[in-house]
Amino acid sequence: MDEFVPKTVYSAIDQQGRYAYQNQPAIAHWNLMTLAQALLPLLDANEDAAVEQAKATLQTFPDRFDHYYNEQSAAKLGLTASQISQALFSEFLALLETHELDFTNSFSGLAGRLETNTPLLATDDWLNWMHQWQAARVHSEDKAPARQRMEHANPYIIPRNHLIEHAIQQAYTDAQFDQFEALLQAVTNPFDPAQSASIFAQAPANHEIVKRTFCGT
Repeated sequence: MDEFVPKTVYSAIDQQGRYAYQNQPAIAHWNLMTLAQALLPLLDANEDAAVEQAKATLQTFPDRFDHYYNEQSAAKLGLTASQISQALFSEFLALLETHELDFTNSFSGLAGRLETNTPLLATDDWLNWMHQWQAARVHSEDKAPARQRMEHANPYIIPRNHLIEHAIQQAYTDAQFDQFEALLQAVTNPFDPAQSASIFAQAPANHEIVKRTFCGT
């Protein structure tokens, strides 16, 4: 998201916000339940037994999701799962939303602040968060592992909607694929620090912002 808003929906057909960022854990669980319904005949010849087997597996999803979400949240902040609190991660997201910051670039830019603890913005709320982040890392004097975790968890390059739109329009109107090939090459190495200054790492200009996407995209 070029500006982080948890209720963001891009799909033109999602009028209810089913696939909004904040709703994705629940909708993932629902999708798995729907898949399980389709698989019931393969699980057991007895329908009741098949349903019980599916339920038993599906009930493990919330704990599995929380485990991996906590693990990945920690890595994105350069921490281990034992160091992080979900409050710290949630507060980071809240700051992104409050200050309308770019999701991808905010995380990738954080690694460069391990040494200086310079906040993303010179505001009191960011300064307070940086102190909490520093406190969470206080027992680890060696910053190399933290930097490595962050560089492996936070891409510099993603296939941004406006870049995809540029590639589609060039292909459609000019039958040229230069922008597609360049974007493909860039996203092939998304964690390369050398890409941080690339045009593909930049948020869109106001006139380039894509607010709706379609299945055809």
